[in-house]
Amino acid sequence: MPTVPRFNLWTLWWNSDRLLHGYRGYWQAPIFYPAPHSFAFSEPLWLTGLVASPFLWISGSPALAYNAVLLLTFALNGWCGYFLLRRLHIRWWPAVCGGLIIEMLPIVADQLGVLQSTVLFPIPMTLACLIRFGRTGRVWPALGSALWMAVCYHTSSNTALLFGPVALVGLLVFAGRRLFRLRAVIALGLAALSAGLLIAPIAIVQSRVLKEVEPYRADWMIAATSAHPITYSKMPATNLLRRRPPDRKVATLYPGTGVPAGLSTRYWQLSLACFSPLARWPETTGLVLSCASRTSCSWRTIPAFGSPAICGGLAHWRNVSWPR
Repeated sequence: MPTVPRFNLWTLWWNSDRLLHGYRGYWQAPIFYPAPHSFAFSEPLWLTGLVASPFLWISGSPALAYNAVLLLTFALNGWCGYFLLRRLHIRWWPAVCGGLIIEMLPIVADQLGVLQSTVLFPIPMTLACLIRFGRTGRVWPALGSALWMAVCYHTSSNTALLFGPVALVGLLVFAGRRLFRLRAVIALGLAALSAGLLIAPIAIVQSRVLKEVEPYRADWMIAATSAHPITYSKMPATNLLRRRPPDRKVATLYPGTGVPAGLSTRYWQLSLACFSPLARWPETTGLVLSCASRTSCSWRTIPAFGSPAICGGLAHWRNVSWPR
């Protein structure tokens, strides 16, 4: 949907602009006028905007900044996934394959225009810190998990809210009886305090503003648009095993053909590495082919709109102009 990438482009620019003004009037964004503090209605992308700001200042092109952040995100997804697997004492080659799987997840490749949905690396890093804490009970791994949870929140608050309960379960699994030791309790207390202080400047404003907004979605609508267990068993319409035209009105969470079978084999790491990137390859290929015909050079350089080969060209990046 073109609206989302354009809005994220504007969000990166707004963060960059407010940084130059000491974040004065940060929440009074010129959107949803005349509602006050309207920037709290969407993902602020504060940390993402902070990283994108130097690219935007140097080039003057929001498209270049978007591409740079997106490519950096994909690289970090892969490296952090590799780091987590190595922390679990997985051998080098399977860990590399696992990192590649995380970097090429179809659900991420299908959401290139939704920048916050591509940021996955805080999740494996949080889990890696929790694993370390479970083994040692020291304060630094606990603080590391708090830091990465804050990174997760400042790149995608929705992801952080959904991942938070899973992280707590991971803490129980990895730490176990160590949680009842005094040193572990102190470490977790410091970690919780640190995470709260890092998240509070954004979360407090968001909570206060959103409480004043009347809910506009009924309970039945939320239930109808939520994921259910059967959702994970339905193949996308563009899967090679489906013999009908694409139907993008139906979203699925299917893990990919061959992935369940690959888990039962001796070489499950290699099976996952082969099948996972291909799970929705026809869909991503169709997206590239359909978008490569766009005539606007500025939109071709945005991965959500054009071919990866085009968005990778620095020559196109340098000649990009911001559409007025």
